Amino acid sequence: MQSSTAQVGKSVDRTIISPALHKSASVKECYVNVRTGRTYSYLFSEPNSLGGIVTLFPSWLGADHADDLQYVFGKPFSTPQEYEPNHRDLSGYMIAYWTNFAKTGNPNTGGLSVPASWPAFTSNGHQFLEIHSKMDSSYVHEKLRIRFVNFWTSVLPNLPTVYSE
Repeated sequence: MQSSTAQVGKSVDRTIISPALHKSASVKECYVNVRTGRTYSYLFSEPNSLGGIVTLFPSWLGADHADDLQYVFGKPFSTPQEYEPNHRDLSGYMIAYWTNFAKTGNPNTGGLSVPASWPAFTSNGHQFLEIHSKMDSSYVHEKLRIRFVNFWTSVLPNLPTVYSE
């Protein structure tokens, strides 16, 4: 039996990451942006702030879809009793990245300090920043979940069909 995290991961790989990186229309759009504008990719990995022993979400669940939005919009500052100090740090990082990007087109420059340099996504590097409250330069990675993307785009389509409709 698979954990819900594994099932969610497979669903995300199959429906979001694979099409975004490997389907012709999405890839063309992504690579046009890579050549003509600045594109940045990230993975938000901060565990859900509601995780814990006596709360709704177990801590092993990690980040959920759209959990990053509360940090971008500063919720840990407006309702501090619901967050730990490290969540306010994370919110400050995200506000700095987004504000710098809005000012300059680059999340690393614009007057606000950031904990790690966020590399641009390029057609040959596929770098992304893993955003987390304890992040530093070691949180820069390449080819987000590429092993799973390759499975959904290369291996699965080439498997023999067992039945037809």
